[in-house]
Amino acid sequence: MKLHIRIAGAYSHYNKLLPMAMKFRGKANLTVYDGINLCRWNGGRINREVFDSEQQKQAYENLGVNFAFVFSNPTIDLNDPVGNDILERYHREGNSIILQNYDLLEYVRTKFPLYQTVFSITGHPGGVVKDPTNYYQQLERHFDIIVPKLEHNMVIEQYTDDVSKYELLINDDCVYNCPVWRKHFDAIAQKNTEGLIYSSDLESVEECWLPKTIFDPSVGDTKMMKELGIEFGMSLTKEHLKNRMQVGINKFKLSGREFGTHSPTYESYLQSLIEMIDDAKDYMYK
Repeated sequence: MKLHIRIAGAYSHYNKLLPMAMKFRGKANLTVYDGINLCRWNGGRINREVFDSEQQKQAYENLGVNFAFVFSNPTIDLNDPVGNDILERYHREGNSIILQNYDLLEYVRTKFPLYQTVFSITGHPGGVVKDPTNYYQQLERHFDIIVPKLEHNMVIEQYTDDVSKYELLINDDCVYNCPVWRKHFDAIAQKNTEGLIYSSDLESVEECWLPKTIFDPSVGDTKMMKELGIEFGMSLTKEHLKNRMQVGINKFKLSGREFGTHSPTYESYLQSLIEMIDDAKDYMYK
């Protein structure tokens, strides 16, 4: 069983990711992802001026690296020229689309069938899912890969018979069962629908909405940290990843939303991933 690693920053962190891709060769299937070209389909964060480059695209492809694009906005105009241009230029086996909108899902499956479809973590509801087994069964019927809710990372095997369909986000520092999760990401995506570009005026839209008396994102969910032994926020440690691999999970995702704002830093996470992959043969599920 080979590891599949999806890392944010395909173009925004190109100079850091390309050396990483060289080290990954032969050790894991690597996918880099980003929200590019000010596309209104983008979600997860408000658009920045990040654009793809044919030269950088080719450099990744020469190393066997795949691409994914974060088209996780719940509001989709299928006629959007930027989104369609990206779909056409990157349409090949191994690449994927991260999404939640079912019209876009059907559009991709019909017109761009080589893409793998990944259900975005931003598409989950806020609060507690009352029947996780049924909830995930419904998603499994539609999407190739599912990124589960953060609070299900360590127990997802209880809700599915096929853990191979799940990709764990390992570094999102939110509170478990966040009550405003979906509303928050919908508000972020709406700014992209409106064609806005991130500025300091929009910082309050992206940053945590919960009062610090309830949850301090610079500290993390202390109750769950204590229960699960998590060292920083909701980030999973190497020991947690080993545990997950032992139950058969081989897909992991590194988010870009916290890069540069909290520790562990982008670079330290890249290094820990290299170490994790080097050790994987010793604890991967057989």
